[in-house]
Amino acid sequence: MKTGVLRDEPSAKDFPELRQQVDAIRRARPGKLAYINLFPNYANLNTLGTTTYEEYVLRFLEEVDVDVLSMDHYPLFKPGADGRDKYCENLDVMRRFSLKNGIPFWNFFNIMPFGPHTDPTEDQVRWQIFTS
Repeated sequence: MKTGVLRDEPSAKDFPELRQQVDAIRRARPGKLAYINLFPNYANLNTLGTTTYEEYVLRFLEEVDVDVLSMDHYPLFKPGADGRDKYCENLDVMRRFSLKNGIPFWNFFNIMPFGPHTDPTEDQVRWQIFTS
């Protein structure tokens, strides 16, 4: 039986199957984490499979019933493409839902260059940690 990371960034259409996997892990391995990491709020709505990001998170919590709420949001730190506001909005959504559901919230940080993301400075990494 697979435990640990079940899926990274699932669409809402994947939620019923993920619920079955989470339930199976809970039955077979009580106390073990069935971990699923969500898309950030900059993912397009077609990818999310919902009409809003908040609906995506709400449905995930209602339909999958996880023990930890997690996402990875890598803000852009470029002149003319500052992603910090959207990052803070994403943190707000996740915190509200984690508090409402009484579960922890985990966040991954941008600590290396890839795709459109530059190599963050030490101050930019500290900012991500501080805001989280």
